[in-house]
Amino acid sequence: MGLHIICLLDLECKADRGVIRGMISLLSLNRPAWHHAAMSQTYGIETPSGHTVQTLRQPVRYVVVIDAGDSPIARLLVDTRQQVGELDAGAPEVIQMIQGLSPAHAASGPEWDVALQAHSAQERDAAKVYTLTV
Repeated sequence: MGLHIICLLDLECKADRGVIRGMISLLSLNRPAWHHAAMSQTYGIETPSGHTVQTLRQPVRYVVVIDAGDSPIARLLVDTRQQVGELDAGAPEVIQMIQGLSPAHAASGPEWDVALQAHSAQERDAAKVYTLTV
C-alpha cells in the first residue's frame, strides 16, 4: 500500500514513518486543511457576504384612487407626495390598505399638482385620497 504525501515549502518528509517536520499544526488553523476561508461548512457553498446598511424608503402615506381611462388606479405616495407605486384600484392589497378609512374627496389642491399632473382637473376632482397611519 503506497502512501503519497505532497511536501510544500521544502518540508522534510518521511512517508514511510508518517513524520512530517516543519508542518504548521492544523489545530491552530481552526478548520480542516482543505477548507477555503470563504466557504462555509455546507458542501462548498460560499458563505453569504455581510449585510450592507441602507436607508430605508419612507412608508406610503397617501393612497390616491383616481380614474385613469378605462379603470381606476391607486397611486401610492410618500409624505412628500412623491409616487412610489401604482396598482389597480381593485387589487386586494389596495382594498386591505384603505379598509376602514374614510377618503378625503378631491385631489385638486396645489400640493397635488406635481404628483397628479398627468390627470385632468375633472379626474382630480373625482379622486379619493386616503391618508394612511404610519
